[in-house]
Amino acid sequence: MIGKPKSSIEVDPRTYPEFAKHYWLKGSDSGPILAFLSSGKITFLGNTKFEGIIATNSQYFVYFESGRLQSDKDCDTFIRAVGGCFTGIARPTRDKRVTVFVAL
Repeated sequence: MIGKPKSSIEVDPRTYPEFAKHYWLKGSDSGPILAFLSSGKITFLGNTKFEGIIATNSQYFVYFESGRLQSDKDCDTFIRAVGGCFTGIARPTRDKRVTVFVAL
């Protein structure tokens, strides 16, 4: 095995019940993860209930939904979901650019 094992990072289910029902966190260092996931972000994610899978690290944000995009309406709905998810958790900085890729 290469690298450090990814251990679970606990979010208090009494404080964030909706988040705890729908998400789990793994990482080798809980400090930066919990620093990024402020109370507002955890609450946003717990209350929004995205249908897809969210995966992120310090450089990438991935949102995945299983299924086919068969119409323009399907594409628009998916892009709105990605935009809503990204907007709800993004923290703009002056020194970093953010690029969002949507693979259809």
